[in-house]
Amino acid sequence: MNIDKPSFAKSVVPVGASAKTDKEAEEAAYRAQTFITSYYRTFHRKAKGLVKFYLENARISWNGIGLTRSTFETQIAEKMSGSTFTVLSTDCHPLFAADANRGIIVVINGTISNKNKTKQLFSQTFILAKISEKSSEYFIQDDCFRYV
Repeated sequence: MNIDKPSFAKSVVPVGASAKTDKEAEEAAYRAQTFITSYYRTFHRKAKGLVKFYLENARISWNGIGLTRSTFETQIAEKMSGSTFTVLSTDCHPLFAADANRGIIVVINGTISNKNKTKQLFSQTFILAKISEKSSEYFIQDDCFRYV
């Protein structure tokens, strides 16, 4: 599994943003890198543990099919446990929308190999959100996975 050192493009700071947003962009990049490493490592080793990354009401789209958290666990995660993910590129940005609760958008492009060693390109976009403004933990609010 090649996810230990994903590279991150420098986040773009919105026009007119304060110096504070530079720190927020750096924080978002750090949180995204930590998340990506944990998420794909868990997917590879014990995919059933993935649901802990998702908010209870998370929206999940797996290759165009909408899933609930529990359906994702039984129909996707369990069947793909042991798959190998290689992260080829990533990008992340803090979300400044009022209803985003200082979330982070994370975009990943890579390859996934199943147990038969068949490689397939994929793109995955996450919106990570805090449970509350005071929380330091981020969880998946939205997940959109697509084979390319």
